[in-house]
Amino acid sequence: MEEALIDVDGTIAKTYGECKEGIDVSYKGIWGHAPLVISLGNTKEVLYLVNRPGNRPSR
Repeated sequence: MEEALIDVDGTIAKTYGECKEGIDVSYKGIWGHAPLVISLGNTKEVLYLVNRPGNRPSR
């Protein structure tokens, strides 16, 4: 039986320009997006990517 390791990672991607669509200020005061990437841990192949506003909680 083969196993697939799933890696889920969220981070803040700093963006310059407060008027760009979909960005917000993070709890650290950084304007940007908070992309969430789900990938295969073995191959780093991206399975799912969602671009969230920068004020998303880390839970």
